[in-house]
Amino acid sequence: MKKTITTFCLLLMSLFALQANAELWLIGAISPDGWVPNKGVGFDQVDSVNYTLDLEVTKTGQQYYSLTTMLGATASDWNTIKPYRFGGTNLKVELDTETELVEGTDDSPYTIFDKAGTYTFTFNVETHIIKVTLKEESQDQPTPFNGTIYVTKTSTGNIWAWDAAGNYSEAWPGQDITTLETATVNGEEYYTFTYNHNSTAPGLIFNDGTSQTPDLTPVDKRVYDYNGGSTVTFTDLGDVVDLGNDIFILGEVNGNSQWATNVGLQMATEDNITYFTDVVIEGTNGGYNYFSFTHKLMDGDQDWEAIAPYRFGAVSNDFEITNEILDQEIDLGPDGTSCAFKAPAGIYTITLNIQTRKITFSGTIYEPIEASGVYVMGDVNENGGWFANVGTALETTDNVVYSGDITTLGQNDGYSYFGFTRGLAEGPEEWNRIAHLRMGPEAEGDTELTSEVLGETIELKAGYTTAFKAAAGTYHVVVDLNAMTVVFTQENVLLKGDVNRDGKVNVSDVTALVNMILGVINKDEESADVNHDGKINVSDVTALINIILGVI
Repeated sequence: MKKTITTFCLLLMSLFALQANAELWLIGAISPDGWVPNKGVGFDQVDSVNYTLDLEVTKTGQQYYSLTTMLGATASDWNTIKPYRFGGTNLKVELDTETELVEGTDDSPYTIFDKAGTYTFTFNVETHIIKVTLKEESQDQPTPFNGTIYVTKTSTGNIWAWDAAGNYSEAWPGQDITTLETATVNGEEYYTFTYNHNSTAPGLIFNDGTSQTPDLTPVDKRVYDYNGGSTVTFTDLGDVVDLGNDIFILGEVNGNSQWATNVGLQMATEDNITYFTDVVIEGTNGGYNYFSFTHKLMDGDQDWEAIAPYRFGAVSNDFEITNEILDQEIDLGPDGTSCAFKAPAGIYTITLNIQTRKITFSGTIYEPIEASGVYVMGDVNENGGWFANVGTALETTDNVVYSGDITTLGQNDGYSYFGFTRGLAEGPEEWNRIAHLRMGPEAEGDTELTSEVLGETIELKAGYTTAFKAAAGTYHVVVDLNAMTVVFTQENVLLKGDVNRDGKVNVSDVTALVNMILGVINKDEESADVNHDGKINVSDVTALINIILGVI
């Protein structure tokens, strides 16, 4: 009996010794206990060197973990277990592939788990070979997560964030909170971090470089407040401005020379993620145009306060588009900012990804055309019509005051239309290349050269393409570039209906015409024949009254 007891004790002690020397645990992101050195999921021993573990993996994507043959005494006892850990620097353990791990390292391997389910881990403590295989797929696959978290502006420390695609921060301790992008939501400014990769395993850790919080699962529109240590407080943001799925371009594109909150060019989209459109930049603002973006347009044209939460643009104000950044991805600013892009004249295709907050400009930037004089373009002289490369040059002696005569034929219902430019394009249709060089009156429609306008000073605006409208005749033009004015005069021009030739058409002309018909005064064959039928009679009186009344 004594011998039997002694033998049993020796066998039991040997078994304990074998287990003590061969214990193996998995720790890390896929462990139920997470990254703590004093807890882990234990392997089953197959023989003296081989171990196996069936583990339910609920977090898909790229997950980091580590193996250890010893656990620590406390939740911060990493130094104790380092000599017993197996891993590797940026070491990918492919599914169904034997991979050799390194002993005695803090660096962790990773596996990309395509599906949630039960995975079998096998490990040889002698060869350090690990193999991971999918044993059984879970019926309930995790729902992808896309969302934005907010951090209070009073927070300090670092944020370590990850998702199914991997870590957002390349090295411990992560990204400084104060370097995150900012956004104003409901009047409050926050640091922001957006998950935009359809993550099925998002995670957060806040830390101060020494202490850290446990693994946190981010919640969309949640506000975190962290000031060091192992705890973080949070609240839900509450009602957030609904940005909607539309995106409009605000500002000076496609001939729109004014900024208004109710006018914008809508971008096309097929998935509410990628937006695109073609734009023409005319360079009307000193050779450039300025624009930004908004999720929503307002009812009024100056509702800038109301539109502020929906606006976004460049990361810095007046971000210039150059040949060097064409076809390159550029960072967009956060929602709630108004920084504008600055683009020279050209034709562009704009592609914007609202999830990655990247924008791409492709197309052609035109070489600038310099001012070379003052030209009259349009239906005058020998121009032959409206062409961007055709114009009648005015003469000058000082490059300030330009003058000349223009002849209009009235080919458009009795009128001709023309404008001014300081330079001509190379091609007949290249209007956007000279838009910044053109000059016109600040008026909604065409400015007609009536008797009230002739001889008066008219102000010109650089970059304006509005035209002048003139009846058939010859006009003398004087343009002053310093004053930015133009004056039109016309000598010996008879106004239609000006029977008494006083430069006006009114009831005095009716009296004069009646006296001519009655023979009280001599007939003026040119001015009295109002209807141009070759006769002077009561029909001319009717025509004259209609002119005064505005009927004709």
